Amino acid sequence: MTPDAPPPEIRALTGIRGVAAIMVVLFHFHDAFVRLIPGWKVFAQTASRGPLGVDLFFMLSGFILCHVYHAGERPISLRSHRRFLWLRIARVYPNHFVSLIVMFGVVLIARAAGRTLPGSFPIAYLPFQLSMTHAWFHSPGIEWNYPSWSISSEWFGYVFLFPLGSWYLSRRPRPWIHFVLVLVLTQGWLLITRSNWSRDMFPLLRILCGFMAGVGIYGVYRSSPRVVGHIHRYSTEIALAFLIFVTALPVWFHRGSELILLVIPALLIALTAKDSAATRLLGSPGAHWLGRISYALYMSHAITEKILDLALPSERFVNATLAVRASVMLGYWAALFVGAIALYHGVEEPGREWLRRLRPGPRPA
Repeated sequence: MTPDAPPPEIRALTGIRGVAAIMVVLFHFHDAFVRLIPGWKVFAQTASRGPLGVDLFFMLSGFILCHVYHAGERPISLRSHRRFLWLRIARVYPNHFVSLIVMFGVVLIARAAGRTLPGSFPIAYLPFQLSMTHAWFHSPGIEWNYPSWSISSEWFGYVFLFPLGSWYLSRRPRPWIHFVLVLVLTQGWLLITRSNWSRDMFPLLRILCGFMAGVGIYGVYRSSPRVVGHIHRYSTEIALAFLIFVTALPVWFHRGSELILLVIPALLIALTAKDSAATRLLGSPGAHWLGRISYALYMSHAITEKILDLALPSERFVNATLAVRASVMLGYWAALFVGAIALYHGVEEPGREWLRRLRPGPRPA
């Protein structure tokens, strides 16, 4: 399963990861930003659709893993799947483990200082957190480093859904089946979220729909060159439509999520175009850098939120001057990126290399 000659990086798809991470951060920090700068309410539409950044991550994960590991082109053996899983552990576990330890320390410090942090931090959940299985057994809440529920869901995808997706692609289904799969999974997910019975299975249903939709998108990308060519021709317009739907559709327009989830599959294929305004922008050095640290930003922003609640709560500055409130808000953004950069360079990169070296065999690209 490990590619002998991995395909070159699609830089614009790395860049869109950064966009997805920022969507989630805006969702979680929106109330604090509004308290500091009331005019920030104009971004309520964008913040309300921040959770769709997770669905973008899940679809992107299914697409990219199929692309990098040539899913469906070679058989999956138990040995190759084990190696694949080890490489994924090397990719996601260092940030998850260190973020959990840091959050544990923040909770201890808060309790020692007699402060109460929002959220729940049950000790009984720690074994599931450490094994990245906490989202397998209950719906995501606000316990410990709450964004990590999606990493637990990703781990479920690596263990169970990637082999399923590879088998599906190996059957060489007709191109129209890929289209139907993507449509059913993206729109089916919205129906699931509106049903009460899905609460306990929420994380697993979400990764099932998102990851397998990503597999279907890859199937379209690989089997329908004419469709891909048309999408590439309008790649900038598709990226612009995504931006408009995320930022400009009013909150009361409840069909906005359906439109966004319909655009994401086209967006991922559009960003594989070799040259367009959208791919140049999202593949630019700044966007690419943001995409590279996006996982660290995603995993550290809840910790930053808790620390700021202790040290620099937004409520304290409600009656301060505009200059002071703007400075505090800039401090929030600085703290978010300092935490992400520290986690990326101090944990993610060295941790990944160290874990990869522990695995015998040829070094992966």
